[in-house]
Amino acid sequence: MDCSWVGWCGMSHEAQAAWAQAVLTAGTFGVALTHQAWTNRKQARKLEVEREERRAAEERSQRLQARAVGIAFDMALRVFLSGINAVKEEGMRHEGALEFLKHERLGMDEVLAFAGSTPSLLGAADAAQDLLASTSRLSTYVTGFDVGDDLTDDEAQTFEAMLAEVSSAATEVRKLLFPLIFPND
Repeated sequence: MDCSWVGWCGMSHEAQAAWAQAVLTAGTFGVALTHQAWTNRKQARKLEVEREERRAAEERSQRLQARAVGIAFDMALRVFLSGINAVKEEGMRHEGALEFLKHERLGMDEVLAFAGSTPSLLGAADAAQDLLASTSRLSTYVTGFDVGDDLTDDEAQTFEAMLAEVSSAATEVRKLLFPLIFPND
């Protein structure tokens, strides 16, 4: 045996074995610590990937939910706008048109409540509240009229302005809903 380490050759075999065991034990601890650190990093990456997947799934779920509510919103608005167009064409001469104006609340109170709790629908929900307010004003205005009433020029002008306001508000809501119903992603 070459004695390049001064003192190694001078040690007894028991001492050499003890030193060898100490060095190998230290090496084993180093390997164990390195393995543990590698395992921890691997688990952290796995948890981060799982967290990202859950977040992406939650976002997809919210987009789908918003889209479903947006579609329901849009369908109710289409029915509403067709009623408004019938009122524009028929005026006060048609009983169904007058009843439509007196009682129409878009049938969307539940949709509005849900839309108000859906962050991506808040703008449309606010616009829909404006629509409901203008619809309510129109409904209150026509309450005093009966089927076949002839409107004075001022009443007809006010009536037309209110119909235009309601139509405009409904169109604004539909514009806000369009990106939700037909997302680019």
